[in-house]
Amino acid sequence: MSTTMIAEQAQQLTAAIYQILAQRDHSVMELQRKLAARGFALPAITAAINQFIDRGLVNDSVFATNFINMKQAQGYGPLCIKQELLARGISQDVIAAQLDFSATIWRPIAHKVWQKKFHGMLPNSRREQAKQLRFLQYRGFSYEHIIDIIGRYEQNN
Repeated sequence: MSTTMIAEQAQQLTAAIYQILAQRDHSVMELQRKLAARGFALPAITAAINQFIDRGLVNDSVFATNFINMKQAQGYGPLCIKQELLARGISQDVIAAQLDFSATIWRPIAHKVWQKKFHGMLPNSRREQAKQLRFLQYRGFSYEHIIDIIGRYEQNN
């Protein structure tokens, strides 16, 4: 391959990265996957992404923070968010540093999600309790968060 072809491919790769990043933040793994799907070679992808990392344009920690804030605003709990971050290639260390599992943060969010879905109606049967429990589990809230809300059913019956 001539040097002009290599330079042209590097330019195309850089343009593709800018195009992808213009849409939203991406993790390093997401960028690698999308660029490989476009037919770029893995060594070239790695070199180009490393240049973007060095310039501060790609950062898994910043991506994780933005992703957590977005999912939190959408009403998802920490367990769901953690799984999605892992699927996007974010390391356990970055997740541990960025995602706070304390109940003080997640209880109000779980309560808001439950309130919106069930209009503040505590379950009046075991079946309804199970339905509400499953919904909050699906949204990624821990058993501790769920019991704080739905556990009041037990106290009332």
